[in-house]
Amino acid sequence: MKIPNFIFLASPHNVAKAYLAAMLELDLIPERIIFTDMVQKQETGRNLSSVVGRIRNKVAGQSPLDIARRVLEKMTKGSNSQNSNYDALFEEVSRYINESTLPSVEFFKSTQEILDEHHLPYERIQVSSLNDPEFIALISNAPQTVALYVEGGILRKPVLSTHVRFLHIHPGIVPLVKGSTCMLWSALVYQKVGMSCFYMNEGIDTGDVLLTREYPLPEILLSSRHLEPQYAEARYLALEDYLGAAYRADVLRALLKQQPDPALWMPQPQDRSAGKLYFHPHTLLLNKAVDKFFAGVRS
Repeated sequence: MKIPNFIFLASPHNVAKAYLAAMLELDLIPERIIFTDMVQKQETGRNLSSVVGRIRNKVAGQSPLDIARRVLEKMTKGSNSQNSNYDALFEEVSRYINESTLPSVEFFKSTQEILDEHHLPYERIQVSSLNDPEFIALISNAPQTVALYVEGGILRKPVLSTHVRFLHIHPGIVPLVKGSTCMLWSALVYQKVGMSCFYMNEGIDTGDVLLTREYPLPEILLSSRHLEPQYAEARYLALEDYLGAAYRADVLRALLKQQPDPALWMPQPQDRSAGKLYFHPHTLLLNKAVDKFFAGVRS
């Protein structure tokens, strides 16, 4: 069955793979799939501070996770044994996800491979962000009315002013937890994981809400070496890029189970004055939050 008037903005990101998993599990296919390739220049620096500085300048408006991932790629480039250990850690977290009640995700296949394997037709566009005039022109002429956002920067007024509403699943219960790194802030402040599904607007996580969900903190077991300090950054990325993606997909699954026709969804406005806006935490606080998700050593 097709999801009417619905565009899936596919991308290479793990969140896109997780959303695909949720829709395929329900035998629901987006009416239209647009694969958005985000084009950025490659960085070659190896010094941590210089890499962070140059990447921040080039990806202004993107999440700290995007920045951290690029830093990790640069700092580990050429270290095959280290990369192998990172991959093993990600596989451990992926195994936990696929053994849980969350959607089972093929994280280690590319989005394109998944689309092709399931014979899902898609069109492709290369843009610097979803604010790119080329993307705005494409979306403005779309007959569909809802688009599922995966990545593409902070959406600005021109793209938000089209007839298409952008659906976003945010790792935090709004309006209580808005801003950056909110899955970790939810763990620190509320001792649980929160997720919210809403239509994006020009505010920061202030759009009309369709669904919220809360989850107890998981108890993920890792091998002893992956609990060592040198894997702190990889543990953080595993949570944000794998576990966070699965939670988002679970919310999408719940929304589509309730009602697969976006025309019948009933969004509710937020109290924009309520709640708190969070920012990327200091490393010590970030590591404290990450540790809340890991129960100890896997036997």
